[in-house]
Amino acid sequence: MTNHNANLGALDLVEKKVTAGGHPVMLRSWPLRPDAGELAAGLLVARDEAGQVHAYGEDLAETVGSGDGAAKDFSGTLGPVEPGIAVTDGVEAFADDGFGTLAGSAGGTGKVDYPSGRFKVHFNAAPANAAAIVATSTHAPAGVLTRDAAAAADAVGLVCVSGPVMRAALLVGDAPADADSLAQLERMGVWPL
Repeated sequence: MTNHNANLGALDLVEKKVTAGGHPVMLRSWPLRPDAGELAAGLLVARDEAGQVHAYGEDLAETVGSGDGAAKDFSGTLGPVEPGIAVTDGVEAFADDGFGTLAGSAGGTGKVDYPSGRFKVHFNAAPANAAAIVATSTHAPAGVLTRDAAAAADAVGLVCVSGPVMRAALLVGDAPADADSLAQLERMGVWPL
C-alpha cells in the first residue's frame, strides 16, 4: 500500500462590498449584453433597448435605418438615454439641445424622449440611397452592479436599483465615479454613502 500526501493549494476569495447597511436595497437580476465583456462589482451600468446590461458611460452608435433617396422621416428606439443624442446620414447631422429637440445642420428637425429613447427626425433633404442613418447615444444609468460578472460566463448581473451603496466602490469604466454620475444615482434612489 502506498501513501500519498498532496497539498492542493489554497484559494482566497475576496468579494468587494458594494451595498451599504442601514437601509434595505432593491436588487434586480438583469441579462447581460453578450458583448459586455467583464464587468466589475461597483460598476455603474445601463440597459440597452433590449433591457440588457452593459457598462454605463459608453457612447453607442447604432444604425437605425438607411436612405432610399426619397424618404426624409426616420425614427427609432434606443432604450433610456441621456441628453446628447446625435443622428446623421453622413451629410446632415442632428444635435440634441438637452431638452428633447434635435436640430439638423441643414435645417432638419426632430424630437427625442429620453426615458424611452424613442426619437424621430425629418431630414431637410432625403438621405441618399443606402446611406446609413446612425444614432449615437449614451444610455442612462440603471444602477450599480453588486458582483463581478462576465458576459461570456454569466447570463445575468445582479444590479442595485435602490438603496445605499458604498461610494468608494463605485466605478464608471475603470475610474472612480464622478460627481455627475453620483448625482444621477441619487436622482434614481441609489444613495452613495
